[in-house]
Amino acid sequence: METRHTIKKEGGTGMTRYLASIKQSWSETSLRDRLLSGLVVVLIAAFVVFFTFAASGRIGLLIVKSGSMRPHMPSGSLLVFKTVRFEDVRGGQIVVFRDGKSSDSLITHRAVEKVYENGASYIKTQGDSNHRPDTALVAKDEFMGRAVWVIPMAGYILAFTKTPMGLLALNLSLAFLVLLLVIDKIRAAERAAYVAQISTSTSELINPNAKVDAEASDCS
Repeated sequence: METRHTIKKEGGTGMTRYLASIKQSWSETSLRDRLLSGLVVVLIAAFVVFFTFAASGRIGLLIVKSGSMRPHMPSGSLLVFKTVRFEDVRGGQIVVFRDGKSSDSLITHRAVEKVYENGASYIKTQGDSNHRPDTALVAKDEFMGRAVWVIPMAGYILAFTKTPMGLLALNLSLAFLVLLLVIDKIRAAERAAYVAQISTSTSELINPNAKVDAEASDCS
């Protein structure tokens, strides 16, 4: 006698739900990994764009070493400044200028006003925590740019990256980010194959024509 066994609807539904829950879990994990991967890409792109602009001379970095601009710009802050026209500077803006025409030392103070002497234009400056304006006026050929961004304490980090140990740590961090991207690509491929397999199994279970044939013979 031949007997045919079919998958029970209840059992098939339970297995379908189980496989669907696994698929959903993997999909959520994939989303988290994609977000992490996207964040890594954004960080790397930001580094590339920033240093490209820095190399072009349009923006610059400056580590604040004194407290003359406290509390807005405490010592150890990282200052990002950009090149602007000397004529566009207005009172109240934070400007960067050389301490003398032939000096490599840079000063960051707030512009107080424009003054004119002997037919030439100058900027009068003052530190926020100083009681009186600077005695020397800033000439056009001493002017470097205007501050656009201040990151407290980040100057210490930049100074550390200039040391041998800091440079090593920076390179290892970049290598780790690249490794994360590679691992994410491998895991994404594995997940795609696994989810496809689950989808195939689920489709077979919910197909009403799917049957399991078991042949048995009774010998009497």
